[in-house]
Amino acid sequence: MSTFVVSALMHEIQFYYMGRLWPTWEVTRFFLLHGACVVTEIWIKKLVKDRWRLPRLISTPMSVGFVMVTGFWLFIPQLLRCKSYVKASEEYAVLGAFVKDVVAGVVKKC
Repeated sequence: MSTFVVSALMHEIQFYYMGRLWPTWEVTRFFLLHGACVVTEIWIKKLVKDRWRLPRLISTPMSVGFVMVTGFWLFIPQLLRCKSYVKASEEYAVLGAFVKDVVAGVVKKC
């Protein structure tokens, strides 16, 4: 659980520096929820041992669905709020212009 707490705080810091917006603590709730679920899962697996297990065909979609639902609910809104997609596209445009200038310079030398 402590790993999830540290990861939550580190992500909050990253989102603060990306958007310069005060934390909403949604990302922290995302990680704390996942940490609590992992702790609960481990506890239940120790409790039932090998007497009962969900088939992979069921457990895998449930796990992926849980991550996707909680991600869209708690994680993605923070990305949209700090407008990281705008900053990323601006950086890609600058990188593209740089590559274009480098290629143009190499072509002129040849």
